[in-house]
Amino acid sequence: MIKKGQILFEEIVKKVENNQSHFGWFLQLFVALLSIRLTLEFFSNQKLFTLLDIIHIGLWFIFIVVAFLLQLHLFSGENILKISKLVITFFSISLTAPLIDLIVHRGIGVKMNYLSINNWSDFLFSYFTIGGASLRNGATLGIRIEIVLLVIACFNYVRTKRKSIVWGIFAAFSIYTVLFLSGAIPFFLGFLITGFNLQNTVCGLSTIYLFLVIDFVLLGFALYRYQTNFVKGFSIHWSVISFAIIYFTFGAYQARLLYPDNWVLDASTFFYFPILILLGFCMVFLSNIYENPNFNTIYIKKIGVLLAIFILSIAISYKTLFITILSFAVFFISNEPPFFLNKIKILKYLLNGVLFTTFSLIGFCSFGGVMIGFSALWLLSLFVGATIVSFLFDYLKNKINHV
Repeated sequence: MIKKGQILFEEIVKKVENNQSHFGWFLQLFVALLSIRLTLEFFSNQKLFTLLDIIHIGLWFIFIVVAFLLQLHLFSGENILKISKLVITFFSISLTAPLIDLIVHRGIGVKMNYLSINNWSDFLFSYFTIGGASLRNGATLGIRIEIVLLVIACFNYVRTKRKSIVWGIFAAFSIYTVLFLSGAIPFFLGFLITGFNLQNTVCGLSTIYLFLVIDFVLLGFALYRYQTNFVKGFSIHWSVISFAIIYFTFGAYQARLLYPDNWVLDASTFFYFPILILLGFCMVFLSNIYENPNFNTIYIKKIGVLLAIFILSIAISYKTLFITILSFAVFFISNEPPFFLNKIKILKYLLNGVLFTTFSLIGFCSFGGVMIGFSALWLLSLFVGATIVSFLFDYLKNKINHV
């Protein structure tokens, strides 16, 4: 019986891994399964959900799926694209948790939520009991059964691929630990809030921002593992980046100076800093797509980076999003048809001046500044300074190349 089950398991895995459907189909499958899971969960919890609930839980599940596929990829050594197809397909197991809770409790008195952990004793007890004492709050009965099924499936997958029980055990232990830690996020955020003496926030915004940052980092690593030459020829012009950071920092400083009451460092805004770092990385990556001839400049790559820039910008504020779009607009008309204005040197320097000035506006608006409140004299000074530096940088570059 066990042998037949193993044969069936391997056949299903092989069929899914070798499925020739376009990966976009699997992404649609994930969205479909996620929407069904959320619907079942809201009925099971009798929850009056909000948009923030959808975003919050959606980001959590993205984290779980990407964390699963990366761990399975690293432990099994299998191609990450095959594993991505497998993990997304078997994301259907996530439907079992709310279904079980609906059947057992009929949607009354259960609440799927983060684990209730107040100290390290609770932490250890919850870890070794797969969720703690309560089956009605936090890790419900349905969630625990779902976790057991997922961990067993992962153990069997890695054991089969590596032909090693030891590898399977390590994979199962790692995957369960990551799952558990994701359920203990509020416990760790408590240390962050206490350590930095931060104000707490409502609606779980800090958790949303945390998962947004983690999801982007993990997705970036997954893309790199999928295609290591994805960043082949990637160049970082530290002088340009340093200058951009100076302009951004000056804008942020002006915002704090002129509008000190518009921005407060709390458990949510603390995550603005890693989000802005990711935003800056995406902008550098976008410039590489345009400038580096080794890149395949197909539009889907540009669109993917622009989508990332949009999400990261709007996570800070609609004002940051607007100025970020303005920055891209300047960059676009400089480098895209029909204008290609960067081919005309004087216009190139002037547009670079405008571009760096927009970086100051991003810093200004991200930290509470009102765009029209930025001093016109400072804007002019920043523009002139960036234009001159752009000219000097180009001049010195040409001088060095001709030596």
